[in-house]
Amino acid sequence: MSDTTGDALALPDQTCVQTPAPASDRQPDGRFAPGHIKQGGRPRGSRNKAMLALQQRFDDEADALGGKLVELARDGNMAALKLCIERLWPRPRSSHAEVALPPIETRQDIAAAHDAVIDAAASGDIEAAHAKGLAELLRLKRVIMENDEEEKQWDEMVERRLRASAGMAGLPQGDGAQD
Repeated sequence: MSDTTGDALALPDQTCVQTPAPASDRQPDGRFAPGHIKQGGRPRGSRNKAMLALQQRFDDEADALGGKLVELARDGNMAALKLCIERLWPRPRSSHAEVALPPIETRQDIAAAHDAVIDAAASGDIEAAHAKGLAELLRLKRVIMENDEEEKQWDEMVERRLRASAGMAGLPQGDGAQD
């Protein structure tokens, strides 16, 4: 018999005594209290002994298994043939043909680069997925350029205001004599 406060222990005379629960940062419902600092635990990427043993056995038999798979495929086993084709000749990834883009110095250059990407996709020189990726990179480049321009404008405005406030503070005060 057990509950959330501790485990029941059977003593030699068969009476059950509740052991006190170990001090922890748990709430009555068993969840950790807010602010609880995670303690150790299993390191990321570690594997248990059974998985390590299975991996070792597979590594030892990999050549034999591969040979048997190829043999079955040669004998006409379609499932084995499919496995061989999928593993030995994986699905080709999209080809990344080069696209000649103009140098990008201004936002207008980005528009010209977009036109070049669209033309390359329309003519079949690059795949649509590749064109989409290039268009996204160009969009990010435009955002970066706009942010740089805004930051430059901000810095110039701050500089103008600092000069203006310094000029106002440096105005000579009158000596009280009026003409």
